[in-house]
Amino acid sequence: MLPHGPFLVFAPHPDDETLGMGGTIALASAAGVDVFVVFATNGEKGGDASTRKKEGEKATKLLGIKKIYYLGLPDRDVFDSPFPDKAVIDIMSEIQPSSLFLPSFQEIHPDHRALTHRALSFFERHHYSFELWLYEINRHGEINRLIDTSSVLEIKEKAIDCYASQLEQIDYKTHALSMDYTRAITLGNNINYAEGFWCYQWKADYENLVETYRQHMDAYFPDMLHCGSSFIKKKPTGLKSNMFYSKLTPTRCFCLIIACFCLLYVFITPPFESPDEPAHFARAYGISEGQFILKDHPQELVHFMREQLSRHAEFSELIDNILKNEPGRIPNLAFNTALYSPVSYMGYAVVLKIFTLSASTPGRLLLSLYLCRLLSFCFLAGVLFYAANISSSLKWPLLWITSTPMVLAQAGSINIDVIVFGTSIIILLLSIGQMDSWKTIWALIVTGGLLMMAKPVYAPILIIPLVSLAVREIRFKAHKIIVFCLGSGLFLLPACFWNYIIKTRGILAHAIQVGAIGGYGKVNPSIQLSQIMSDPFHFMYVIFNTFKVCGNDLYHQFVGVFAWLDTPVPVWVTVLWAFSAIFSLLLADRSMVPRRYIIGAACIIGALFCLFILMLSGYLLWMGVGADVILLQGRYFHVMVAMLMLGISMWIKPQFLSSDVQHKIQCGLIISACVINCASIFTIVEKYWR
Repeated sequence: MLPHGPFLVFAPHPDDETLGMGGTIALASAAGVDVFVVFATNGEKGGDASTRKKEGEKATKLLGIKKIYYLGLPDRDVFDSPFPDKAVIDIMSEIQPSSLFLPSFQEIHPDHRALTHRALSFFERHHYSFELWLYEINRHGEINRLIDTSSVLEIKEKAIDCYASQLEQIDYKTHALSMDYTRAITLGNNINYAEGFWCYQWKADYENLVETYRQHMDAYFPDMLHCGSSFIKKKPTGLKSNMFYSKLTPTRCFCLIIACFCLLYVFITPPFESPDEPAHFARAYGISEGQFILKDHPQELVHFMREQLSRHAEFSELIDNILKNEPGRIPNLAFNTALYSPVSYMGYAVVLKIFTLSASTPGRLLLSLYLCRLLSFCFLAGVLFYAANISSSLKWPLLWITSTPMVLAQAGSINIDVIVFGTSIIILLLSIGQMDSWKTIWALIVTGGLLMMAKPVYAPILIIPLVSLAVREIRFKAHKIIVFCLGSGLFLLPACFWNYIIKTRGILAHAIQVGAIGGYGKVNPSIQLSQIMSDPFHFMYVIFNTFKVCGNDLYHQFVGVFAWLDTPVPVWVTVLWAFSAIFSLLLADRSMVPRRYIIGAACIIGALFCLFILMLSGYLLWMGVGADVILLQGRYFHVMVAMLMLGISMWIKPQFLSSDVQHKIQCGLIISACVINCASIFTIVEKYWR
């Protein structure tokens, strides 16, 4: 089976592409696969450069190669010469190869090995991903793939004959065909010639590639390596632990650090001292009892909440009055979280159910609360682990959003916002990555379904993967678009059904009655909606006025206002966060994203659509008729800002930063995230622990 196209073949000199894999190229061209060749040098040390160039053009035409590129590196000096980053970026952006071919690590010629090393170092810096195929030119190396080239032997022979200037010096033709003949010795009598390759799914991790290749060789040569390469060296036994440090890239270090900060928020924040955490805990507890539609709470739970919230006098007084008047079960207090689908609380409910059945100690509710918090942490840690191991540098703006103190504090508490944010980040990461695999489509459907079941107002984010699928040249594109739309639609049905339940069972009416925000008249969604329909421009004014009046508070809450939204981080933290966000955009290399302007526009449109639906929902359900502002919380905007930053990063001009500059910016973001979160943790400690 041939590799997926298009092919991009890097050849150290004109003739290496034909000698090493001319048969595979001929097969691919005959099958309709676009094949492109990059000549790293003109081969001037082995003959006249112009003659070799003409020979290369003639040979590649016979093989069916679509286009040739020249890097112009000096022959026999590939390793020490400056690598043409800009030229290769332009080539990669133009071709967007699915399969990329480089000489084997074990080649004899120094330029062959040097080209592979320099190219892979470049691809690692710029976070490309593709299927990597290492091919043999002048010696057999380690392989894990064989391609039968018997049917195109004549074409390969004619292509080799084009390089007359080289054949006059050495009989390369006999050498190359002999290698192909010996490769086919185990394939049966009907196959006489084959070309060998070592295939690897490249994910911008050179150290891991080398280690995998070494392990492949060790399986056959446990005591020694027959590599003949200065780039593959036997690992000293005493340095086994150093592999950890070699794999701890700045991205992984960043993810590890913010995961540690999230874990700190889990334990330094007192119980129920996060926004709406008491209501989310009560909702999860009700589901653990089998109350998918929340009606009431046991006395034990309400007493526990009263005990933990003793520092809030008004709440304590309210609970005391309820407990005096209700000798049995307490009517529903979590009127806001009762609106949410029970699916989002299943993980918490399982933890609570286990402890309800297995323990009766006084501290079991407190212990289960912290275990539920750890469950939230684990979910975000899983998202970070996934982000740390994808190759696209477009993830940096998304990682910076994830490092926001308010995001980490929410992920260290009990709420469904961590599910909303985590699934949104996964959807965005999948949308900018390779979408050839059906696994990606199913992952998008499942994460999108979880998001819609949690908070349907963020469903417009699914516009982004849909557009990304539509603009890419991938196999079975129409089928994948149809499956994605149908799958997302199937998850939308239960979300709509739940909305029907909360409306018909009176849950929505109860939430509006109990949780209406005073000062703006009576809350009436029907009247409010009719006024919006009759005068939509007034609603646009309300949105504008909301940001005008509450913009500073919303941004401060977006970055970090803890406890019951009464403990803000210092103002300089919010300034540093915004300043660092700009640098995260500079790290985003969007040059390999197809139709990046269209996908960027989809991100921005999706963010604005989400904003409109959020504002509309808040205005209808929480605000009085004719209100001039919409009172929201800054944490509701995390997903929209992530979409907006990704869209902006697609639109700004690509910055071809050197690896040193990229490394410095990454280290700067790590330091900035540490400073911001240390200041935030100090703010919490000052309030509760000193």
